[in-house]
Amino acid sequence: MADVRNIYDIVAAISFLALIICGAALFKYPDILQRSALWNLFIIVALLAILPIFGYFWKHIFHALLFTNEHWKTNRADVSWYLMPRVFFRNSFILIIAVAASINACLYLSLRFRK
Repeated sequence: MADVRNIYDIVAAISFLALIICGAALFKYPDILQRSALWNLFIIVALLAILPIFGYFWKHIFHALLFTNEHWKTNRADVSWYLMPRVFFRNSFILIIAVAASINACLYLSLRFRK
C-alpha cells in the first residue's frame, strides 16, 4: 500500500498544480481553456472503450505500468480480496470518468456562454 500512497501523493500534487494553472488560464485565456475542455471531454469519454476489456486492462496494463513489484496481487486468503474486488475498481473508474467528463462539460459550457 506504500506504493499506492506514493502514487496518490504525486497525482494529488499534479492535480493541484493543474487546477491552479487552469484557474489562472480561465481568466486570462478563456478561448484556449474552452477548446482544451472540449478535447478533454472527448478523451475522457473515449476512455469508456476500456470497460469491455477492463479485467485485462486492470491486470496486464494498468498494474504493469504503475508497479514494479507484484504486491498488488491478492488471493482469497487476503482480506483485500473481499474489501476491494475488481468490480469496485471498475465502478470507481466509471465514477472518475463521469465526474471528469461532467467537470469538463461544465467548464466548456460556462466558457461558451461567457462570451
